[in-house]
Amino acid sequence: MPTELKKVSSVSLGDGIVHSKNLSGIGFVDDFLILAADEGNTVQILRESGSGYELVLNHPLNEDGKEIDIESVAVEGRTVYLLGSHAMVRKKLKDDDTVAENRLALRDPNKVKSDPHRDVIFRVELNGSGTPEDQVATSLHDILKGDPTLSRFTNIPSKENGVDLEGLAVRDGVMFIGFRGPVLRDNWTPVMVCAFAKQIHDYELRYINLNGHGVRDIDTVEGGFLILSGPNGTGPGEYFIWFWDGGDMLPGVREGESIGVLKLLANVPADGEKPEGMAVIEETATGYEFLLVCDGAVNGRATRYTVGK
Repeated sequence: MPTELKKVSSVSLGDGIVHSKNLSGIGFVDDFLILAADEGNTVQILRESGSGYELVLNHPLNEDGKEIDIESVAVEGRTVYLLGSHAMVRKKLKDDDTVAENRLALRDPNKVKSDPHRDVIFRVELNGSGTPEDQVATSLHDILKGDPTLSRFTNIPSKENGVDLEGLAVRDGVMFIGFRGPVLRDNWTPVMVCAFAKQIHDYELRYINLNGHGVRDIDTVEGGFLILSGPNGTGPGEYFIWFWDGGDMLPGVREGESIGVLKLLANVPADGEKPEGMAVIEETATGYEFLLVCDGAVNGRATRYTVGK
């Protein structure tokens, strides 16, 4: 049975956080905190200050100011990876529209929009002062459209079980990309494994069973990954922390390959908000300490927690 997380402390992010109620991705480079939101086009770099952090600089990821929908931050060394959702979006229903207009919003395919600005993964190199020195972008758009399993979900809005990329971890230059959606029959959630390149061709899909949940974030730990999971859609629901060893978990006869291991560790207190970003601070022999931010709370209600292994 999962346990409750143990709160260590609230964390101040200081002033100047853009889209502070839409934080979705965090990561650490030395004493810098990398912060991203699913609104706007900016990654923010903060430096540790006392018991919290203070803003060092804002780094726009594109020149036209278009929203990117960054959903996750991953760090390896001084290299920062930022994951766009690659998602389709349906126009929201509005109380001040007519019923006919809202019915049309659910029926008309033209109300479902794609945006190439979301179809991106950035790789940004930071120097010792936390300043970006080099930036490269790639996309999974063609892979998603061409994959026999995932292609059927690429024209479906993200919150209706369409493609929605929300978790990213990197180990030895290899990306582990967790899907919030789709969640497939019998609750199989895909994780894409591939190396970053300007043109990505080779990839593998591994599957994990999060009891119907999608991935909200992933971070690298010894021997595997911590996963933050939550509801696939926008309705209320619980959130959990899991340990996953990185192996595929689909059932069936395997030759020379062991099945993956997934362990449920803890419930996550949501308090009506949506936990979105997670970054491990420290790992010990008995547990993990991590920073968590929530969508819907000012400055993400940034909080440090511990959880046992």
